[in-house]
Amino acid sequence: MNLVERSTEIRAIEAAVAGTRRGSGQLLVIEGAAGVGKTTLLHALAARAREDGMSVAWARGSGLETSFPYGVVRQLLEPVLVDADDNECPVLSTGAARFAAPLFDYSSGEFSAHQTIQDQQVLHGLYWACVNLSRVRPLVILVDDLRWTDAPSLRFLHYLAGRLDDSAILLATTTGPRADWPTGAAGAMGLMFSATILRLGPLTPAGVCQVLEHALGAAPDPQLAQLCHTATGGNQFILHEVVAELIAADPEPTGSDLLARSQLMARVVSRSVLRWLGRLSPQSIALAEAASVLGMRPDPWQAAAVAGLAETDVVPAVGALVEAGILHREAPTRFADPLVQKAIYQHLPAGRSQRMHAEAARILEAAGAAVTEMAAHLV
Repeated sequence: MNLVERSTEIRAIEAAVAGTRRGSGQLLVIEGAAGVGKTTLLHALAARAREDGMSVAWARGSGLETSFPYGVVRQLLEPVLVDADDNECPVLSTGAARFAAPLFDYSSGEFSAHQTIQDQQVLHGLYWACVNLSRVRPLVILVDDLRWTDAPSLRFLHYLAGRLDDSAILLATTTGPRADWPTGAAGAMGLMFSATILRLGPLTPAGVCQVLEHALGAAPDPQLAQLCHTATGGNQFILHEVVAELIAADPEPTGSDLLARSQLMARVVSRSVLRWLGRLSPQSIALAEAASVLGMRPDPWQAAAVAGLAETDVVPAVGALVEAGILHREAPTRFADPLVQKAIYQHLPAGRSQRMHAEAARILEAAGAAVTEMAAHLV
């Protein structure tokens, strides 16, 4: 597992695992933009915990399953409950844990998918089910992509996070940058005094060199390494895709023919950007497309007007685009890289981009923009 420039985070994981084994519950929140390696770090935590003989429960949030009540909870606990030895520890029949038992009994019909998500007994029962599991072996609960967690599961995770003291439970989640944390339980978990926050940033040029050297088996050409860092911005996900494409095109890529290398990287970045964009809400996609028409530094409110979005859609859409690494997180609003803006713009059908340019010119005229600014859209 390639964990370049993550020594600080690995030490934090080691400390959290050790603390959990001593019976001091831990809360880790791994934050960062899309593609910086949050999931990779979560896998490293899972591997470390299994080496120590701990029980690992894993779930991944999905935008398609946010309406499925307790979907993430079921992902987490069903596999662990199947492996649990009820003769050693009756997980769901001991004490208050019995209140959560109907959640996992699909034949009884006692728990309806439409049962109120505020059922305190269910939350308390799930908490005690986790405590019972941790009494057999320390329990590590990992939730990847917290923002796509269904509301009942999110409420449980927040409930559990506040009750980790004096337990052998480690709860770790991944989420976007703090500036884009959602309100409610998801954001509140990261603000808990007990939380350890691991903030992941992009790789430095030296880190990109290490990744290339590991993949190529030799020190990379400096020009090629610089080109890779410039094209990917140090984003690990895109970098690994770029490296795979480079090796597929030439098993021993060098710094020669930099134009061809640059064109290949642009295609890979474009494909990655469109893949991330496709996972977002229709409002976020529409805003990104309209913003790409306006240029590298779009006004989000003007972009929303071009896209025909309501004003209430602007802030959450911008937040989602920042978290996805499409827009830069710092003001003023701008695309993370010219390649990102170009990828989205070039993906627009010709007729649609023309209509957007016409609408942009009309909006700029109403805002009193310079004639040259409007002319660029009309041309």
